[in-house]
Amino acid sequence: MNEFRKKYGEIPKEYLDYNLKWEDLPSFLDFFVKFSNESEDLQDEIEGFNIIYKFHIKDTPENEWFWISIENGIFNTGMGNNTNADIIFQGTKNLILRIITQETDLPTEYMSKKLSVTGSLEDLQKFHIILELFYEELTDLSTYDRSVKYSE
Repeated sequence: MNEFRKKYGEIPKEYLDYNLKWEDLPSFLDFFVKFSNESEDLQDEIEGFNIIYKFHIKDTPENEWFWISIENGIFNTGMGNNTNADIIFQGTKNLILRIITQETDLPTEYMSKKLSVTGSLEDLQKFHIILELFYEELTDLSTYDRSVKYSE
């Protein structure tokens, strides 16, 4: 993954410090896809796994919803309503950002009923594992310590 860092540069701090802003989500998702497509650990995790995750954001227009797909070992993402989704996460934009940045835990938010999920709980857990692996590798590559809460 050092090649990734050479290719794409330093990892933006806001991707690691729980301060991702809604307007930065599209660039974060693009980064997530590039990184995940090059990560051996993530590729091992998704081998033989094909799915489309849709994020239905209750307090935004449909064009701000987003999706992440995994097909034949390739991650993709896009904005808007993907009508072919296998699993749908539904919540507020604040909640979804907190889940995507792992400021909060996806299964916990589902169990507390703050996050509504349509689809398989196994697929929910799989996405949780994907996020954990993503941040574990990202943190290992970064000079930024994610375990410390920084104040600006």
